[in-house]
Amino acid sequence: MEDDTPWEAGSFDTILCYDVLEHLVDPWSTVKRLTRLLTSSGQLHVSVPNARHPGMWLPIMFRGTFDYREEGLRDVTHLRFFGRRDVHDMLRAAGLHVNSVEAAPARWRAVELAVRLSRGKAAEFVAYQWHAIATPLEGQVSRS
Repeated sequence: MEDDTPWEAGSFDTILCYDVLEHLVDPWSTVKRLTRLLTSSGQLHVSVPNARHPGMWLPIMFRGTFDYREEGLRDVTHLRFFGRRDVHDMLRAAGLHVNSVEAAPARWRAVELAVRLSRGKAAEFVAYQWHAIATPLEGQVSRS
């Protein structure tokens, strides 16, 4: 079963989950299992596509199709979708302190300008991905 890993609790200082969790049936359980593998000062790094990005909802709104793709936001293999708050809540539910949940750096000047003019509020809608870093809450790391 997925609960069986060759590593003992507290085996890792850093675990990276870049573009992984959206492909899993139950990413919440996976994050909980990964939390147990962190040292007490370890970090879990997560990156997931932003479900609030216009590239996610514009096709369904204007063309009546989700318009799955081979890659990107509407990748045909994505099973789960996350907004900023969803990422934060998933990490907290796993017993982690969320150090940061930030938008991936903007690629276009117009996007950078929109974020600046809105004092950061536009990031919720123009961010392509969310990058999060979390650490175990005190007492949450189990020792075997």
